[in-house]
Amino acid sequence: MRRNALGQLYAGVGLSGIGPILVRTSSVDPAATAFWRLVLSCIPAAILAWRSPGMPARDIGLALLAGVMLAGDLVLWNASIMRTSVLEATLLVMIYPLLVALLPVLWRRRRPDGRVVGGGLVAFLGIAILAGARGAAGGDLLGNGMALLAALFYAVCFLISADLCRRQDAATVTFWTLVGAALVGAALGALPVALLQDRILPQERPAG
Repeated sequence: MRRNALGQLYAGVGLSGIGPILVRTSSVDPAATAFWRLVLSCIPAAILAWRSPGMPARDIGLALLAGVMLAGDLVLWNASIMRTSVLEATLLVMIYPLLVALLPVLWRRRRPDGRVVGGGLVAFLGIAILAGARGAAGGDLLGNGMALLAALFYAVCFLISADLCRRQDAATVTFWTLVGAALVGAALGALPVALLQDRILPQERPAG
């Protein structure tokens, strides 16, 4: 069981690394890419959750809220990837584990663990160095800011989902989170933005 969970974890990390490259090469705009990614992901999620137990209405509402946060994360991250480098956008959004550790501390006003403080200082020092170097080289600060905001959205999504998975079936939580992202977050956020941009449907790239 543990080995299976670790395998899924490694596969998820690997696929996350490929995602930004696919966004860059996508034939649709960043917001449209997020929209289709969220909508299509509902299909395998529904298959996995088909025989899973249901959830009470309150928990479904929380899962939908997590989905809205996930949609915001993807829209902002995709936009960041197009404005700055794939490396920067991915590195900055991957500070979300630090935010996952810090947000409960700020919310509950508890003294943070020394390891969290030390790790946070190192992480933010690295971000400051990266931002300063890219700023001197003409880097896109708005794109970097979008990536950091995307990390915050994903951290909130992660905290809500983790709390739900402690008392509900993970497949069911995932399904309702993706429904929230696709129908609430994407339909009210990604889709209108995509309609205002150049493309929402995949198009063939011109030859040459």
